[in-house]
Amino acid sequence: MSALKRQAIFACFAEADWENPGEIASRLRAVAPAECVSHFDPLAQIARSLATSRAREIVLATYGEVPDGLLGALARVGDEPLPAPNYRLLFSFFADPNLRRKGRVLRHIGEIDVRVLQVIEVVDDAELLSPAIISLLASQHHALDFARTVRWLKGLDHVDNDALDEAIRGASTKRGLGRALQYWIERTEQLPDQPIIDDPEFQVLSNVSMLRAKGIEYRVCLHTSDPIREAVLGLVAFAEWRPSPDELGAIVELLPLVRKGSSERHWMIVSINAADNAPLPRSIRKRVNARLGALGFFVPVRPTGDDTVACVSRLMRRLGGDWLADYETA
Repeated sequence: MSALKRQAIFACFAEADWENPGEIASRLRAVAPAECVSHFDPLAQIARSLATSRAREIVLATYGEVPDGLLGALARVGDEPLPAPNYRLLFSFFADPNLRRKGRVLRHIGEIDVRVLQVIEVVDDAELLSPAIISLLASQHHALDFARTVRWLKGLDHVDNDALDEAIRGASTKRGLGRALQYWIERTEQLPDQPIIDDPEFQVLSNVSMLRAKGIEYRVCLHTSDPIREAVLGLVAFAEWRPSPDELGAIVELLPLVRKGSSERHWMIVSINAADNAPLPRSIRKRVNARLGALGFFVPVRPTGDDTVACVSRLMRRLGGDWLADYETA
């Protein structure tokens, strides 16, 4: 028995209502040879019809039509059955006018399995789904992440959608796909959900150009990939504290916080560093913390009156460990 006929039979099994086998028996009898007569038991009719009919006839009886491309796709599923819902999904890619773009993708795929069908199901931009890209998306969850990332990028002002599509279609490895996406992530100027600091000594670094410029000016890593990616995704924000225009101040890193069940966003101070990532004098840190704290920003603290945390942290930093500077007291 050919792989195509085997999969046609599996598709029929998946579609049949086994509590009422007479219905599928009647549909099969309409396309089967004459010896599949109606006085047989319905299950016997089904068995004889499947044994004597061609794959195209079985598919026609199962779905009522045989759309172009479906038989070729079934032939490339292999010898084992798919989970039952996947046969209807596969059929829809060729029969539904709104999904035929996805069916065209399947024409260029070699072996078709559950992963391939689930990946194609969730990616809206079917034109992006070259065989190479499908091979890089390991699961439906992975494909959903890919689809949402592409959709998010295309909603940003500075992204050239056609160039992004071309870069994705040209990727043949995970590294290549990652580079294609990262290039456009880092080219965007938009930064979401920035804090408001109503104080003349502070300037929020509200776009990527400002991050790059201040990273170079302060000789810190703001102009590199990791902080830019995090800022573009809204995971972190940065501000400059500069009490005098004639001298460098410090870069403040801020972490967004929300209460569970609330959409109101707050900001917590994560770090305050001078040029070259040098720590600020304690008195300056206290001043910056106080000004931001007065504006509603959260300031990390250690328990009042307990010097243990500060002592351990200072000692380990002096011994070369990568430990945080001691927090200010409340």
